[in-house]
Amino acid sequence: MTYIDSIIERIGHYLSWLYLLIVFISFYEIVSRYIFNNPTDWVHETSIALAAFLMIYAGLFSFGRDKHIRVPILLDRVKISMRRKLEFLVM
Repeated sequence: MTYIDSIIERIGHYLSWLYLLIVFISFYEIVSRYIFNNPTDWVHETSIALAAFLMIYAGLFSFGRDKHIRVPILLDRVKISMRRKLEFLVM
């Protein structure tokens, strides 16, 4: 694991707590809407934006661990020498 991979992993562990924040603000929205009859405008957009950011970061995180999903459909159709060049580009 390289230095940048360890930084990405460390930051990823801290960012994972943002999922708990999404749960809390969603719970706040439920209480606000159904108990106090005062729905919010910002909870849905905030939770979607946070979740989208975390999904993008999860891709970076899994790529750093070399656990990302590879779709070899294109690699299977080229010659071995070209496949090695393409795999080198991805790394």
